[in-house]
Amino acid sequence: MKNFEVTPVQIFRSTLCLFALFSLSVLSVAQTKEDQAKPAAAQTTQMAQEQKKLPLSERKTVTLGDLNIEITTDTRIIATMAALNAAGFDFEPGNRALAPLRQQLREDLKNINPSLARRLHDHFTKHSQGRNDASAVAPYLSLALTLTAPPTFSIDTPVDKLPEDVREITDFALLLEEFYRDTKFSTLMPKYKQAHDLAMKSYAVSTASAAANVIQYLHTEPILELPPAYVPRVLAGGRIANEGVKAQNRVRRFVVMPDLLNASNAVNLRVVRDTYYVFLGANVDPHTAIRRAFLRFTIDPLVDRGIREVAEIGPDLRKLRDSRGEKLAPEYKNSNAYFLIADSITRAVDVRLESLENMLVRKFDSDKAFVKALEEENERAIYELSFAYDRGAVLAYHFYDQMKQAENVGIDAKQYLLSLLQNIKFDLEAARLNDYAQRIERYKTTREMAAKTSPDLSAAISNADQAIITKLNEADRLIRAEQYNEARTILKEVLQQKSNNARAFFGLAEIGSKSAARMKPEEQSRRDEELYAAIQYYKDAADNASQETEKWLIQRSYVAAARILDFLGQGDDAIAAYNLAVKLGDIPNGAYQEAVKALKDKETAKQKP
Repeated sequence: MKNFEVTPVQIFRSTLCLFALFSLSVLSVAQTKEDQAKPAAAQTTQMAQEQKKLPLSERKTVTLGDLNIEITTDTRIIATMAALNAAGFDFEPGNRALAPLRQQLREDLKNINPSLARRLHDHFTKHSQGRNDASAVAPYLSLALTLTAPPTFSIDTPVDKLPEDVREITDFALLLEEFYRDTKFSTLMPKYKQAHDLAMKSYAVSTASAAANVIQYLHTEPILELPPAYVPRVLAGGRIANEGVKAQNRVRRFVVMPDLLNASNAVNLRVVRDTYYVFLGANVDPHTAIRRAFLRFTIDPLVDRGIREVAEIGPDLRKLRDSRGEKLAPEYKNSNAYFLIADSITRAVDVRLESLENMLVRKFDSDKAFVKALEEENERAIYELSFAYDRGAVLAYHFYDQMKQAENVGIDAKQYLLSLLQNIKFDLEAARLNDYAQRIERYKTTREMAAKTSPDLSAAISNADQAIITKLNEADRLIRAEQYNEARTILKEVLQQKSNNARAFFGLAEIGSKSAARMKPEEQSRRDEELYAAIQYYKDAADNASQETEKWLIQRSYVAAARILDFLGQGDDAIAAYNLAVKLGDIPNGAYQEAVKALKDKETAKQKP
């Protein structure tokens, strides 16, 4: 009789299943600030308070508000970034052209007073310390959050309470007030506020799924309150000084904001008192950026509790950090041990979550294929973490290994996280890059070769502003994760705003095709309805795609529709669709070879007796 054992593959598959189920179950979290403001019709205030006493896993519903998460926009941020653009901040990764919204801003501000523009430029140049990337504007974002609303922009926080990099630029508030008044930016604000509001509304699902994945992986709930920073002093006789003042717990908040006047792909995480703000530039994948930021939000207070454990490894940790020499990133040079530990854990878990999410959306026909994919993901993790390690997150590999071992146990991270600081072998950590050098180089070579041969789908998306692009990217991610209902909702929202957006039609067609493939034989009637609808969506995609930038989409739409027509027994119509695809020629990222092969196979089949 054969002995059956639970293999690591089976354990990991189980982990993936639980991970997916939890992520799906808390997508009900996805509510914007406006949604949260609506009263629950069937739930009294008392019932809501009782619900909040329960652990997240025992609640009937979970909202972003339950996690102190808010998605919003801020006119102070918009005005500050407009002023920095006027100051000459023009960074775009890869020297690309400015995003359309930033180009529009330049046009709107072309008549700015030259003297004001020069003073803005001089201030930014002086304090950016030679940097002209997204990191150069980070202190200005923190400053904006300490100001009163336009048009006054007064600092409402004691200067000595501000971070050092913000204290150095407080005089910018006066320039900002002058900029807002002199350019009459109040008349421009509605236009730019609207663009940011549209982007904000597209972040809900990404925020929910990112937070859910973090909570599930760590098996914990984020700490949302901390003890008060000030405790009333007890005088002789038990009398309390300032008896009328009761010390309040500090409430921790996590805020997501669009930052569309920053560089494309810019992500900034700024912590102001007990609130974590994550700013998302144009073209940012919101799920990935929010996931990493929410990890920091969750992990920081867990590390802060380990005063003894952190103190014990502090000297060795700083020595290891300093070994990076000139490669050390600025934010690590004077950082304390708490930051180094929290950042290393964050980067390790983030890379691991990326692997889990990648595995979830892939299909495997055997355990062998599954194991091969796992090995590939591990090699990718080693490669990705090498950059974090080089910059200063020198315990990233240690925590990656340790967290992998803990993930199948299902223990709350609060119970074991600090124990991971007690078994660090600093001689091993110092040798990590040398030990992994060949594997890192091998993965790098493989990655570069794949980049040369794989399709580049980053061509300009026609008939779409930044908010639409963000929604399309999110819908694409949801389709890969087989969350078809959520993706369909987003794509239909896109078509309400842009009724002839080809990528939205193509996405709906893909959802219909994939949904039909999962239906049972007894559901043939409903399956055929889905397929005919998909054919129409593919036709709409081909009809509305740009001939300049989306010809590949037209060709793919013809071929995908032809495959469905073939399946439905409409061979002549399928041949016509394949021929339309072939007439377009061999287009990069298209489906030319597939169409040619299909026509050849049909011709061969016709010649058989």
